Amino acid sequence: PVGVYPRSPRVAESSSLFSYYRPTPRVEALSWCHACHPGPRCLREGLCAGGVRPAAPFSDRPDTIGVPLSGGGSLMLRVAHMPQVLVTPQGGIATPGHEVRVAIGDALSPSVKVSSSSSSFLEVECAVPRSFQPSLSGASLQLALGSETHTATFFVRLLDSSVNATCEGACLGGSAGGGGPP
Repeated sequence: PVGVYPRSPRVAESSSLFSYYRPTPRVEALSWCHACHPGPRCLREGLCAGGVRPAAPFSDRPDTIGVPLSGGGSLMLRVAHMPQVLVTPQGGIATPGHEVRVAIGDALSPSVKVSSSSSSFLEVECAVPRSFQPSLSGASLQLALGSETHTATFFVRLLDSSVNATCEGACLGGSAGGGGPP
């Protein structure tokens, strides 16, 4: 409608403090590569170096991934509900005093790089530290922004890749990859 509408400043007041819900960070995707492509990202078109598919979480435990006891390779994590950070071309965090750490059991990853960050997720690649005992270990990704820390937890099953299973007589399963009779 046409007319003159007087404008005057308006102030909203509340007798209580405003609050909002911040979802807990959670690991959305987890994978591991024995060898990575050279360059800024381990995966290229969803594959590790040599065209190998990355190891994925266990089907009955989507928050758990198996990696060799000997360590090595690269663990890739995509974590939802993390604050956005400025990332350097080398995969570091550009803001002084801010850092990202990945711990598997009691061991910190010797190398952590941020692949991508947005207002809804953080993608990180890290080296897997060597372990000396097969086990299921609690693991975490921590994003420290000064005095504020955001943590997402997951699990890593450390597997002894030197152990092989064989059967005597008629085998009812494939020798590699599971499935039916050979």
